Amino acid sequence: MAILEKLLGKSADKAMIAFLQNELEGQLKALHEGAIVSETDIRGNITFANDTFVQISGYSLEELIGKNHRILKSGTQPDDIFEELWETISSGKVWKGVICNKKKNGDFYWVKSTIVPVVDENGVPKKYVAVRFDITDQIKLQQELQIKLEELRAQEEETLQLNEELNITNEQLMEVQKELETQFLALNNAAIVSITDIRGTITYVNDTFCRISKYSREELIGKNHRIIRHPDMPASAFEELWKTITAGKVWKGVVKNKAKDGSAYWVHATITPILDNKGVPIKYISVRFDITAEKELSELLNSTEKKVEELNSHLALAQKALEKKLEDTELEIQTSLNYAQRIQRAIIPSIQEIDNIFPSNFECEILFQPKEAVSGDFYWGAKVHNRTIFFVGDATGHGVSGSFMTLIAINALEQLVKEKMVILPDILLSELDKKIRETLHQNEDTDRTVLDALEGYAVLIENDKVSIASSMRPIYLVNQEGLKEIPGSKKSIGGKNYYGQDNFELHTFQLQPNDTFYLCSDGFETQLGGHDGHQKFGKTAFKEMINQISPNPSLKKQAQMFFKRLQDWKGFFNEQNDDVIIAMIKAKN
Repeated sequence: MAILEKLLGKSADKAMIAFLQNELEGQLKALHEGAIVSETDIRGNITFANDTFVQISGYSLEELIGKNHRILKSGTQPDDIFEELWETISSGKVWKGVICNKKKNGDFYWVKSTIVPVVDENGVPKKYVAVRFDITDQIKLQQELQIKLEELRAQEEETLQLNEELNITNEQLMEVQKELETQFLALNNAAIVSITDIRGTITYVNDTFCRISKYSREELIGKNHRIIRHPDMPASAFEELWKTITAGKVWKGVVKNKAKDGSAYWVHATITPILDNKGVPIKYISVRFDITAEKELSELLNSTEKKVEELNSHLALAQKALEKKLEDTELEIQTSLNYAQRIQRAIIPSIQEIDNIFPSNFECEILFQPKEAVSGDFYWGAKVHNRTIFFVGDATGHGVSGSFMTLIAINALEQLVKEKMVILPDILLSELDKKIRETLHQNEDTDRTVLDALEGYAVLIENDKVSIASSMRPIYLVNQEGLKEIPGSKKSIGGKNYYGQDNFELHTFQLQPNDTFYLCSDGFETQLGGHDGHQKFGKTAFKEMINQISPNPSLKKQAQMFFKRLQDWKGFFNEQNDDVIIAMIKAKN
């Protein structure tokens, strides 16, 4: 009341002063009930905190008083925000903004903050009063909305792919069937394949299964998979397996098996349920890779990462389709393509998974536009010891033949990066080259030799440093100086070395904010279209398009602009010539 008397004067009516005092106290009580209120000295040390502050933060009043506001810092926001905050309030100005804080139990919560400096007669701050409102629910709703938008975009992409499948002609289907036949030998050499009924009884095994298990085909057909179960494997592992596949979901994991002679061998298994039109499993297709050698080495480190591979469902159906009439062939092959698409989608990471491996100071967006149901272009990524490894590849051909190469390449990348810790881009490309040549018998001259190859990029991100090695494809970098083109190494990954270059070159960049890389296959450049429908889009036009699109600050918007330009150039009557992939990597402010 003494403050009100001073403000209103000695002659002020006592009743009026009491009334105003009650009004003020009521407003302050309402403020403290609805808002987080605190006061700090000029060094940021807390001198007052209301009950709402204590309740939301989880700290007691004694734990807060005398502590710096850094006790609540979540570490999820850049330091620039807090530097700008202090610069504002220390100059006697009010600061407003949104801050993510951390409770005593480690949970994050978001507040909308207003910090007011209280100044002396010289205008110099002597303390700071902060009023905050908890907006955590609002932030969570925004995040959920973003997830829904991503799901919607994924559904739109799936719809586009399904529409493309409907346009496949009978002649193209027959060509796919021939491609399946030519790749069957490579699959049998690379993978252990089996089919079981819903009770787990083996109905089919390939030659590789017989060779590694040391059982004959006659000894395996009609038996349960328990015939190769190793006693070291706990029953709980198979309970989780059966729970997953009987629910119609794909199961992946590492299993220790026992051969007929009692010896042990390790496999990385992918078991895919084949469903009827009601979504009920009718059989299970298993694709395994022998990882015994890698497992023995990795046991020294006691860490074996899961590998991913699914290469057989469409082949099994295609084999049956060869014995049927022509009208049945289209249905069988289409079914096989659908399965192949599911397998490839299961192996290639989602855009969300790729976002999660990139550090907070980088942004990544990918335009992935396959020509057919399955693609020869692909991307892959992993995070190893807080370093991001990212790969963009373009296999020889497209469709089924290209997809086989992507599966072999991704399996090799999983082994090299996650098990052998090969992360330097130039070394990774060299080791992947060796793996491809070994898998496809390219160092031999036999009827098993397949001369397919890959082009692409390996990227390593450490803090704000980016290292890239490229096979055959140029690296496009847009920075303050404009568009730069860095030629790729004249050496393919696998296949014939037409240019004779022995090693892959490593390029290292120290990025500034908004510097952006564009890594792409040649699908966009070779697309036919234009006024007569027979012109290639061309490399020069592609670089001009990067110059036009790159000023847009949103990579998602840039991806949409690339896609629209592709559709406009292709036109209504032209088909897409090849798979298209454009990966954009941007350093944030």
